[in-house]
Amino acid sequence: MTLYLKNTLLKAVVNLNYIPHIKLILSLYKMNSNNAPKIEHVLIKNIIAFVPEAHYYLVINGERSDLTSNDSDFNIIKNKV
Repeated sequence: MTLYLKNTLLKAVVNLNYIPHIKLILSLYKMNSNNAPKIEHVLIKNIIAFVPEAHYYLVINGERSDLTSNDSDFNIIKNKV
């Protein structure tokens, strides 16, 4: 639950300050061992290739920005959305 709070909080600040051209987007992607190596054992144990995962990000002037953490990179999941 806390992972999406940064983007949601930032979007709330944007709205309160009437800053245009920023959207909060909720997407689903295929979380697998390539983009989330820590879950590999769960996938193998359950004989599944991926888990559907919800993820929030911002679109700022048409560009996707993932501000979830310092090392977040939308490019890791962009082909899985």
